Amino acid sequence: MSGLYDLYDVYDEELGKIPPDADFGRLANRYIDMSSDALVSGRPGGALPHLRCLAVGEIIRRRLAQERGSILRSAVRYGATWQEAAAALGADALTPADARAAVRAWADESRTRLLDDARAGTGPRVDVDAWYAGVMRLLDLADDERIPQD
Repeated sequence: MSGLYDLYDVYDEELGKIPPDADFGRLANRYIDMSSDALVSGRPGGALPHLRCLAVGEIIRRRLAQERGSILRSAVRYGATWQEAAAALGADALTPADARAAVRAWADESRTRLLDDARAGTGPRVDVDAWYAGVMRLLDLADDERIPQD
């Protein structure tokens, strides 16, 4: 890189170093290592370590945004109320209705992907209609209602 950094190149370079199935622990450790390297005084490197740290942080933010619906669904499925699931994202982040909308969007997208995979003969063998119906039942719970846990 010369002179001005091409920020898209920095992002793409960091994204290329992270496998698509990397878990959040691995991503967090990479971010912590990079931020430590960027912030330790006396290290050469100019702006690039800081830009790389920002790029990895953005990768994490995007992955979390992509998986928000799935994580919200799991929270409710395993005993949280919609109010609790929404509140876990911050005081003013989401209402229970917003949390439900995020889960519905995720479920609709996942359903489409699963049906496409089934038609192509790829992906996991799943009863898509039963899975989707189960998610829709979660959406019908009242804001303060819990799924009974065994």
